[in-house]
Amino acid sequence: MSYFLPESHPVLTAARGLARAHAGMIEVHTSPLYLRARDPHPDRTVALVSGGGSGHEPLHTGLLGRGGLDAVCPGEIFASPHNRQIYEASAAAAKSGGVLLIIKNYTGDVINFQIAAERLRHDGIPVATVLVDDDLATDSADSATGRRGTAATVVVEKLLGAAADRGATLEELAELGRRVVAASRSSASPPAPRPPPPPSPRPSPWRRGPWTTASASTASAASAPSPAPRSATSSGA
Repeated sequence: MSYFLPESHPVLTAARGLARAHAGMIEVHTSPLYLRARDPHPDRTVALVSGGGSGHEPLHTGLLGRGGLDAVCPGEIFASPHNRQIYEASAAAAKSGGVLLIIKNYTGDVINFQIAAERLRHDGIPVATVLVDDDLATDSADSATGRRGTAATVVVEKLLGAAADRGATLEELAELGRRVVAASRSSASPPAPRPPPPPSPRPSPWRRGPWTTASASTASAASAPSPAPRSATSSGA
């Protein structure tokens, strides 16, 4: 499927489009921007909230709803969401058992989610966090931040979503999430970079060559008048 987004506010436009396409399942809030599930499972006592830079859809917005997330905070393209987005989304989605924040291990994500968590605790809302760090490509002693959170995020969100729908507590969900993260590793394998294809070999009209003579001959033959047909009486027979 192909679609086009405007050059200005592409994330907001995409969020509104998703909410309109699934009006019974998702609602969008614009200031600050976050999306929330309209119909969470009635047995759920803990809200699950996640988010990150846009451009990796359907993560995270595609996992909103029963068996998944309660709220999602999309940042700008490949940029972390602001802590105000996370705070407002979590406060709106919070349930009696609190909020669990699922965080991918990127510096901006970690900082903003932790700020939001402190604000929620200040408001008296129970909060726990799960940090996803599965990417082996960034598992280096020289890295100050450690492994990135990538593919395992989907597994964590789905498993915790299923457990939350069964009524798991905040402590149980946090422990399950950390166990899943500890058992998860991924390795990204992008294709080797390739140069763009060369331009098609069209000869320049300003360069002489064999094709020029052939083209001129063809044009002359096409423009020459056809000889008059010979009659039977002039054939000499």
